[in-house]
Amino acid sequence: MINVIDLIRFEKLRRVSPGFSFVYVRVVSVQRTLQHHQAVQRETQRERPGGQNHPLPSRRQGGRAPGVQILRKLHHTNIGQLQGAYVSPRHLVLILELCVGPELLHALAGRSSYSEVEVRDYLWQILTAVEFLHAQSILHMDLRSENMIITEPNLLKLLDFGNAQFYNPDRVITLEGCTDYVETMASELLSDKGAVPQTDIWAVGVTAFIMLSAEYPISSEAACDFGRLVKREKIKLNRCYAGLSGGAVSFLQSTLSSNPWRRLTASECLQSPWLQETGLDERQQATVTFSTTKLRNFVAERERKRALLCSKYGLMTV
Repeated sequence: MINVIDLIRFEKLRRVSPGFSFVYVRVVSVQRTLQHHQAVQRETQRERPGGQNHPLPSRRQGGRAPGVQILRKLHHTNIGQLQGAYVSPRHLVLILELCVGPELLHALAGRSSYSEVEVRDYLWQILTAVEFLHAQSILHMDLRSENMIITEPNLLKLLDFGNAQFYNPDRVITLEGCTDYVETMASELLSDKGAVPQTDIWAVGVTAFIMLSAEYPISSEAACDFGRLVKREKIKLNRCYAGLSGGAVSFLQSTLSSNPWRRLTASECLQSPWLQETGLDERQQATVTFSTTKLRNFVAERERKRALLCSKYGLMTV
């Protein structure tokens, strides 16, 4: 049994070892993170006497813990699995599958070079997971490369469903006050028009662009003009690495449109010619490789920003 009292110092992800070799524990502050989910706070009042923890019920009256009900529905090779959930008066504890390995960009940056074919393989795994989510009417809402882990043997795992939501066309889904990662946010979120499934596709396009250029589609230094630039589709594909195939360029164009309804769906992405190419085309693309020097610099700058954000919110880096 996991004692929450021993874990309340940690409000970000912390791996537990060696006694829990196949899980990690995420401890979430009820007061800070669940303030918009009053039903969860009511649920914690049902805790047994003596401060003991109890499993989170499978159904809730009038609400849900953010991400928990979503995680319970997810059983996919490319998605980290929920092993259990517990509540205490102050915290919600998620017991999640331990995915050991580097983040996506770190995995690429750790090599001397990589090819377009390798990028395609990772995108295929990401989109397979996104297609599964959207089939369950779930939007991830935070498909940054930081939330993608590469395990052995080269298996991508999608993590962190803290912003995930069930999609209902009749409900406007926004990320209020979430501007720390404006570089990856689609125009419909920046303008508060509300998220749709293609909002996740924009984030996939951003990740693809970074892997193929070591830059954001639009510089974060122009954050105040970011929304305007996205709406005008000022995304310069000539900043991508030299030697990209026409299929790669077409994929970026079809996922980074400012109009969400012009973007491909996850299923359509998986059927795109670029991701379906095999044989001779694949061998030719494998001969064009990209040096990781620029990507390593990109990752280093991103880590600097992450450290600043952790300091800003009093979180712990791992």
